[in-house]
Amino acid sequence: MDIVVDARGLACPEPVVLTSRALEKADEITAIVDNQVAKENVSRLARSKGFRVEIEEKGDLFYLHLTRESIKAERSPASADTGPTILLIPSDSFGRGSEELGQLLMRSFLHTLSEVSPSPIRSSS
Repeated sequence: MDIVVDARGLACPEPVVLTSRALEKADEITAIVDNQVAKENVSRLARSKGFRVEIEEKGDLFYLHLTRESIKAERSPASADTGPTILLIPSDSFGRGSEELGQLLMRSFLHTLSEVSPSPIRSSS
């Protein structure tokens, strides 16, 4: 099944999240993005998941044609199950510049974490 991911107008990490979902369902995907950062991040994700990436530029848009090259394990031996991963977040924002930007980046990061598979375990301590 071929899937088209239309991520025009979306800021990262949304194009990556949408493409990640599609990569789980299909062997051929076309992701449409409108900025260089999304093009690079989606390409990097697809290659890490065993997809060949062909990029077609049409005006201001990038069409990323993603084709599964081989079936390979999603997890590398270096990330084999050795126990839970613990993530400590000591602040409500990233960086030392604008507080508003830092909080926006933190929200995007936490949203991306919620989309990761397998899902991180949440502690209520």
